[in-house]
Amino acid sequence: MNDTEQTEPAADMPAASPAAPAAPAPWTFFNAWRSVYRARFCCFKGRASRKEYWYAFPTLVALELLLRMGNKLAFLGYDAFFEQSWGVDIVLGWCILGLLVSVLVLIPWMALTARRLHDIGLSGWFALGFFIPWAGYLFILLCGLIPSAAPNKWGNEPAGPAVR
Repeated sequence: MNDTEQTEPAADMPAASPAAPAAPAPWTFFNAWRSVYRARFCCFKGRASRKEYWYAFPTLVALELLLRMGNKLAFLGYDAFFEQSWGVDIVLGWCILGLLVSVLVLIPWMALTARRLHDIGLSGWFALGFFIPWAGYLFILLCGLIPSAAPNKWGNEPAGPAVR
């Protein structure tokens, strides 16, 4: 057989389907971040696997902690700033920035938590338990540790990140 001849596929070999779905992207911190902040920013429907939850959770916590530290530093230095004409602007700026970032962190975190609760078979409304100090935090964290349930009324088990 020379190089210009082409062979036909064997009869017992199935032809490749052009509509075969691609394998989901692997979970990484970057893919989890993109899934939470881009693809499903405000999506409270569906399910989120433990992997998605625990890859995205540290990012959300780190953003919130950095913001809180900035607010605390601004208010600790408030007396020194108050004597300066620009001091009040800095404290006010941190307050506005804090409010904005808190909302931008809270919405996807609540959506992610609701989807995670759906994954274990609970209603997403339990995500409001976050607003109960200490007991609510512990409940939400423990729910993040429970393995995924079989297919339930919120859909099949999640396959991979929703990266667009």
